[in-house]
Amino acid sequence: MARNFMGDYDPQNTTGWQEKGQVETWSPGGDGATTTSYNPPPSSGGPPRVLNPPPTIPKGRTHTGGITGSNRFKKWIASKFKKPMIEYFYPKEHGDMYIGLQTGEIPTSNYHKDVTADYWKNVSKNWGEVHPALGAMVNVGAPAGTMIGGLGYDIGQGLARYNENPNKYLSSFQQDVKATQFEPEVKAALEARGVTDISGVDTIGGMKAIAAEKPIKSNLQRMAGSVEPLLNAWGIGNNLNYARGGIVDLYRYGGF
Repeated sequence: MARNFMGDYDPQNTTGWQEKGQVETWSPGGDGATTTSYNPPPSSGGPPRVLNPPPTIPKGRTHTGGITGSNRFKKWIASKFKKPMIEYFYPKEHGDMYIGLQTGEIPTSNYHKDVTADYWKNVSKNWGEVHPALGAMVNVGAPAGTMIGGLGYDIGQGLARYNENPNKYLSSFQQDVKATQFEPEVKAALEARGVTDISGVDTIGGMKAIAAEKPIKSNLQRMAGSVEPLLNAWGIGNNLNYARGGIVDLYRYGGF
């Protein structure tokens, strides 16, 4: 069908086309394109031009939208990350080492140091396979990650163990206080204000449980393990294995 810009059938240009005789034709059964033709054709001749052509799919894409070369980028990512993503944060090799140290199948004189050194060694190795710079960044950042994560781990472990067996960390007097039954109205009023440890005994017991984890000594040992992959990458790790005394002994073996 042929209509003018007002939407009326007007092949003879009675309502003011920009060019005399211009007709826009759209085929409902087609692909949505609009064809411009002339009645009569212009003196210059030439084929009708197509307005609003259907979109074309660029080379390298599977659809009309998206980022150019996105398929190539996906292929590049797949070629670099050849292992499941969990392997870059908790390697399977370390899981085997962790179980061996926990069960005693793998002997160790310093559990925290050895398990931490093995963890960062495998994490840096996996990231280094993606790009050597990433492996180096892991080695440099390992001590900071260990310092934060180690303290959080000890605190969580202490509180979990206190909840499992509170009496292990409480004196008989504290156990009696914890068992004291408060008036329901008083207890409800305090809990409404966020006070759940009314006597303070749970706070004391929780602190004792955290202290029992020896977080300072344990974290020094973990820090010693966290620097081993970096020192080994520099080729000086084995030399420090035989060092004793001073800051080296404190840092590597947890001191006191």
